[in-house]
Amino acid sequence: MARAVIFLPLTKLGKKQKTCNHTTCRLAPAETTTQLSLGLLNQYIITTACHHHHHHHHHHQQQQQQQQQQHYYTSEISVEAILIKIQLRWSGQLSCMSDIRIPKQLLFGQLSTGRSVGRPLLRFKNKLKDNLRRCSIPFSCWENKASECRTWCQSCFSSVQRAEQITWKITLKVANRLDTFHQQCLQKIFKVTWQERNHK
Repeated sequence: MARAVIFLPLTKLGKKQKTCNHTTCRLAPAETTTQLSLGLLNQYIITTACHHHHHHHHHHQQQQQQQQQQHYYTSEISVEAILIKIQLRWSGQLSCMSDIRIPKQLLFGQLSTGRSVGRPLLRFKNKLKDNLRRCSIPFSCWENKASECRTWCQSCFSSVQRAEQITWKITLKVANRLDTFHQQCLQKIFKVTWQERNHK
């Protein structure tokens, strides 16, 4: 915790002079400059200490919030990850079917007319290949792994959870970079305003 150090300004009275039968006291020019400098120094130290304390408190709250979010995202998976896990498990069941079964022909087949020119590859097989790559499962041997139902279900769950953790870490890094960029922008703004105030 930062401590605010306060320097009390030193006041010294100069020589007395008589003006219009009134006794007035004035400060010497050097003493006036010293007093103003000490006043500005007091204000700067107090402002810096308060800003440092506020920044430390905000950083501590931000770390607690990130830890809570990380615990939530590592313990619970998103809706997209649930859909990917369902697709992988259902694909494992389809791979065990014979080629004459209608579900396998419908999902792994291709239209006779083909796809339009310029349209992306959005077949079930193409999306399955993308999801397998995201879960670090090789596409060349996934059917051999899916032949064992229990092992395939465990592999799908662990792979999807691992992919979700990687996605969350990437998202957290991007958020930290944005927070750092915003803090740097605020520091530059405060620095410019403080310099303008000193010039005035």
